[in-house]
Amino acid sequence: MKTAIVLGGTHDHITLIQKIKNLDYRTILVDYFDNPPAAEYADIHIKESALDEEKVLELAIQFKADLVIATCIDQPLLTVASVSEKLNLPCHINYETALALTNKTKMKARFVEFDISTSKFVILKPNEKIPIDLKYPLVVKPADSNSSKGIKKVWNEAELELALIEAFDASRSKNAIVEEFQEGEEFSIDVAVSNGKAEVIMISSNVKSKIDETRFTITESLYVQSTEVKLKDAVQEIAQKIAIAFGLKDCPILIQLINNNGYLSVIEFSARIGGGSKHHFIKHITKIDLLDFFLKNVIGKSNIEDERLTRPEFGLIKYIYCNNGKIAKFNGFEELKNEIHIIDDYFFYKTLGMTINGHNASSDRPAGILITASNEVELKSKMEKSLSKIEILDSEERNLLLKN
Repeated sequence: MKTAIVLGGTHDHITLIQKIKNLDYRTILVDYFDNPPAAEYADIHIKESALDEEKVLELAIQFKADLVIATCIDQPLLTVASVSEKLNLPCHINYETALALTNKTKMKARFVEFDISTSKFVILKPNEKIPIDLKYPLVVKPADSNSSKGIKKVWNEAELELALIEAFDASRSKNAIVEEFQEGEEFSIDVAVSNGKAEVIMISSNVKSKIDETRFTITESLYVQSTEVKLKDAVQEIAQKIAIAFGLKDCPILIQLINNNGYLSVIEFSARIGGGSKHHFIKHITKIDLLDFFLKNVIGKSNIEDERLTRPEFGLIKYIYCNNGKIAKFNGFEELKNEIHIIDDYFFYKTLGMTINGHNASSDRPAGILITASNEVELKSKMEKSLSKIEILDSEERNLLLKN
């Protein structure tokens, strides 16, 4: 039996582990949490950081791994590429490309080199002089970090100085990107690259939190078929330019961009599927299993067939956030799906006993629900009914759910 080391125990890795096991692999999960969502599905769970390249290399040698893999998360891509290259294991990207994908300073430089539209920016190290030739508001972000940690919008120099401290702290390389804020609607573009040809699979908008507008916490991933049709040709061109610029041949890519009255500006991208149950969302909307596509391109070829005509008009993943506390119980999710059929699916990103310590980053969200509808009114109604029934309780039966 072959052995696969899976980096990261998120909810998205449950499906990855199941697919790998169906291909007759023993699965070894590497994740630093005590009880990550995917742990019970793996054959072995080793409590180590998926970002520790030396440790993962040691484990890969120890267990004679045939595959080191991760999906739907960003930073472990570098570990996957590094260990796979050193041990001559299959991987969808090489180490040099992984460096450019996981470090925004290298990514931005490549955007400029290949004329891919992006915000005006500078790269800063601690104690470097703050630039004065950028227009406020600005966005400050770590050059390399997980989730949306350390990203903040600022309106003046005093806020900029404080945001840089936070960004440097969250960055592994202690570098930060400062870029001009782009007005407009943010979109996630899910793409499949086959033999170097990029094909846009799904376009969805990222709805952000209104609680703290200095942060960029995604509260909803919204699919609208009519919007996708309008944008597809323009984003298809951008996707192809990115595939060429980064030498991507056979893999999924996720592009985040801003649409400001038809002007498209790329925020960032990665050679992976989006997190937060995005592969479930894509499959539900398009009938395309992008996770299967990714896996087969690592260990064998797979083609994509577009099922555009079968798509619903509206689709939504609503991400659930909570006040601080320890999760003891999830209520209402099963009833919403299988008894009253308001939601299509639900996802738990935290396990019972995990502690919630904020609602500013995607890694803080404990759950999500997937809804489809034929019109906007129906979609809104289903979401409101769902939020009225969902409870995430602590040990004292207090509902931690943030409904706003």
